[in-house]
Amino acid sequence: MKIIVAAFASISLILAACSSNTTTPTTVTVVQPKTGSTFTQEEFRTDTTTGAPIPSTRETFTYTLSRTGISFFGKSNVSELTNVEPTDTSTIYFNYESNGDVSMFVHTSETDGEWLLLPISSKTTSTVTVMDTTIDVFGLQMKMKSTMTTSYAGTENFTVKGQAVSTMKIKNVILSSVSFAGGNTESTSEASFYFAPSLGYFTKMETPVFIDPNTGEKAEGSVSILIDYNLKY
Repeated sequence: MKIIVAAFASISLILAACSSNTTTPTTVTVVQPKTGSTFTQEEFRTDTTTGAPIPSTRETFTYTLSRTGISFFGKSNVSELTNVEPTDTSTIYFNYESNGDVSMFVHTSETDGEWLLLPISSKTTSTVTVMDTTIDVFGLQMKMKSTMTTSYAGTENFTVKGQAVSTMKIKNVILSSVSFAGGNTESTSEASFYFAPSLGYFTKMETPVFIDPNTGEKAEGSVSILIDYNLKY
């Protein structure tokens, strides 16, 4: 599964309970690419010690916009992008909202999912509870809770195909906690997504190396960078 899909899947589980804090929005015009548009990404993992790219993990994928204006999971302005390979097919769904925001569909199972709002125009900060449950581990009751906060984090320029592209940075922070008799542990993980309104697509997605504050265990980071595109208008 590609990083662009896996990055969202890893934060999506079963979304519930939502609260928000809204700042004054500024309407942003987001281009909706037409059928036949393509987006080529270079993706790689990053080393847990240096944060540098791991050469053996570098791959290139091209997503083609296969359908627009379709109805999907309760929304009706949905665009479908597909990457087809001999052993794997990945599909991304965007819904371009009327207020200039963009929603991306994230799978919670093979047959179900939720829409994740990217506050491109509204600048809305929203927090969702990803998991809130209690499990029994050999008679020990453990309460597990994870919340995800999505927020607008400013603008940044990228160079794609030799041209400067303005992007909106969207930040995701996941706070996870485990509570049990006599103890409590917490950990925080982050991901950043850079969306270019002029392209209607991401220029970069990045998950930094994760270090568990309780155990010191490390997990590789991941990066996906847009290196080429062909827009149909």
